[in-house]
Amino acid sequence: MRKTVIKYGALLLLFIAMSVVSSCKDDDKDSASPVVRVTKPISLDKFSRGGVILVDADLSDDKELATLEFSLASLKAVYGIDTPWTPAIQTQKLSGKEQQIKNVAAFGEIPYDIMSGQYVLTLKLSDKAGNTTSTSVTINID
Repeated sequence: MRKTVIKYGALLLLFIAMSVVSSCKDDDKDSASPVVRVTKPISLDKFSRGGVILVDADLSDDKELATLEFSLASLKAVYGIDTPWTPAIQTQKLSGKEQQIKNVAAFGEIPYDIMSGQYVLTLKLSDKAGNTTSTSVTINID
């Protein structure tokens, strides 16, 4: 009888230990999106051809940051050459839970032979778990 009680007690302890381990795995799952706050440029800031678009932003995640992507798309033509500027998406690798970027030249020099007008600068932030968030700022290029 005593061996049976010990056997059932050991099985009960094993069951409890397995329950605790499996519940901890669910708590560690990262389902929260990272946070990006752009402090520069601000809406409708003006940039000139030959200049650069400098970006400042505060980035954070509850677990671990992974990448930040910069993209730029033309909103509408105001005047000038008909070809909008469509630079390649720029990706920056990140680490840690928080990071600040200061004066990052997102795409290098703004070409002279592009269409002037409004453009949308988008920052897309990803964390190690694959959660993403993005924010956009409309700027003017003269």
